[in-house]
Amino acid sequence: MQERHHLRFEQLENRRMLAVLSVGSGDSSVQVDVDGYGSFGREIPDGTAMGDARIDRIGPDGQIGLIWQSATVIRANTSEVHPLSDGIIGLGGNLDSVNVVVSSDSTTATSSFVLSHFNGFFSLDGLEGDLVQELSPLTQGATQVGAVLKQTYTLTNPTSNAMIFDLYRYIDADVEFDTGENDGGGRIVLGGTEFLVTTQSDQVSDLTESDIFVAIATEGGNEPATNRFQVSPFSGLITTLTTTGSGTLNDLVHNDSADPDELIDLGTYDVTGALRTVYTLAPGASDTFVTNTVFAEGVPLDILANAIPDLPPTITDVVIQGTIHGTSTPWDESAVVSMKDRIESGKQFHSISTIGANTIEVHFSEQITIEDATGFKLKGHNEREITTSTPSLDATGTIVTLTFADLIIDKYALHISDGAVKDMAGNLLDGDWMNDDNGDLNPLDGIIDPTDNTPDLITDDVPTPFVVGNGLAGSFGGGFRLHFAYLPGD
Repeated sequence: MQERHHLRFEQLENRRMLAVLSVGSGDSSVQVDVDGYGSFGREIPDGTAMGDARIDRIGPDGQIGLIWQSATVIRANTSEVHPLSDGIIGLGGNLDSVNVVVSSDSTTATSSFVLSHFNGFFSLDGLEGDLVQELSPLTQGATQVGAVLKQTYTLTNPTSNAMIFDLYRYIDADVEFDTGENDGGGRIVLGGTEFLVTTQSDQVSDLTESDIFVAIATEGGNEPATNRFQVSPFSGLITTLTTTGSGTLNDLVHNDSADPDELIDLGTYDVTGALRTVYTLAPGASDTFVTNTVFAEGVPLDILANAIPDLPPTITDVVIQGTIHGTSTPWDESAVVSMKDRIESGKQFHSISTIGANTIEVHFSEQITIEDATGFKLKGHNEREITTSTPSLDATGTIVTLTFADLIIDKYALHISDGAVKDMAGNLLDGDWMNDDNGDLNPLDGIIDPTDNTPDLITDDVPTPFVVGNGLAGSFGGGFRLHFAYLPGD
């Protein structure tokens, strides 16, 4: 049985740079001072909490600072651009301070915030954010070589209007003891994870030599095929991200030669980097954004290969679409039904009344490929199989679409086998439900359990988080199954 660790939390007073997170002691131990929005860096100090990320160098040197400024920047249009920070940094910041709760072992910080038109957010007025920041040791064998800061933002749109915005993970890493500001690094993809890397030494260009380095990676949202990343000098990138800039990233590593390695090798500079992710939140919808920051000393290529667990793909939503006859919506259902929203509202088994339902979209947590089209099945009562189109994948590689003739009144189940898809690292689907509230079969063992809710009795249909995946591809079968009831015009 997996050991469970219980954390105690204490409330700290409301001041900026509230959370001082640390792991390890001695060589390669790491301390990071973060605010309630997830920003950190020496440019935004606060008294005894220096606002930096620090690593204890191997040898007698002790702790040194690593970061000049680091933040997630949110951009809705040219006038709504803001780093998520309650301190003033080169990009702006200075949002309202928020309380941060820090665990007793100083490894986890939690906070919440709401964006307001008072801070210049008009189309994003009311956007809610819940942030969990976790600092974990990074090891090679039994030896700590650094740490990983995982920052998970859960963003919720409580308004009646859709919210469309970009998130930019921005970083300017400057090693404190270094005599100059020039850095090495670039972009590298390992096991399906895209990293932007800054090395301390401006002589390191192949990531195979030992050095102090910082790397960032992101998960969640829609990772665009273009306008996704940029590695360039400080003055150029920071201007691009502000209200005077276009917000367009050039998908280039500045001073990379014609070779294919995407590393700086034609002259070094003060390196900054950014990764862009696109979000659309429907009214009442939520989504997550995860950014991982690696602080380490050693060979970057070796350390980054195992820095972030390569989790298998999961399912984040199933969307059923139909048509509404006439110019108005006669029922309480729109033409697009999110099963995630229904499950989290306690309405999974309430009949879907959308007229002409003929399309299902399956939303995945990351880019995937379709390996077995026959692994997607839609079944009605008594295992009646519905003829569907060949599954198609959208341009982002994260949404699979099935089309079929208009559904008739019935109870349905969508089945997806674990071998139907793979992610870019070759992992099979992790489709196991992590709760027992949405069907008559226990999702962990596939056995009928009388304590589980029935698949179609709305009186025991309770609000349940839409959580798919236990982190293990193919475990407990690995396939995904979702039940729903259809009664058009009900």
